[in-house]
Amino acid sequence: MASPFSWPVLVPCALRAPAPVNLGVRLNTAMGALIALSAAFFVGMLACIKTKRELFSWLVSSAVVPAFVLSAEFLLPYQGGGASMWPLALIVGGVVGSTCGAIGVWLASWLNNRESPHQ
Repeated sequence: MASPFSWPVLVPCALRAPAPVNLGVRLNTAMGALIALSAAFFVGMLACIKTKRELFSWLVSSAVVPAFVLSAEFLLPYQGGGASMWPLALIVGGVVGSTCGAIGVWLASWLNNRESPHQ
């Protein structure tokens, strides 16, 4: 009698499940971080151009990188071994993303003030 652990021998190749397929494009860590920081910059800049409210624009842009980190941690499939460093990435990425958003808001408010000087 065959052992239950020898299923590859007992099941023909045509009936076996196919190999898992990679769903979507996987970004490496540096490219994902660059995309998230650029998104924080442009979200802050565009929100400030659209609303002309600096604090609101900065708060919206500050949420971009933490949302990216949390979505990468909890929505995408697990990628590797070792300790999970997402809390550290959330803190450091949040600070750096807020800084990038603040630079985008500053640039947009500077452009707004340059286009229409105060009388």
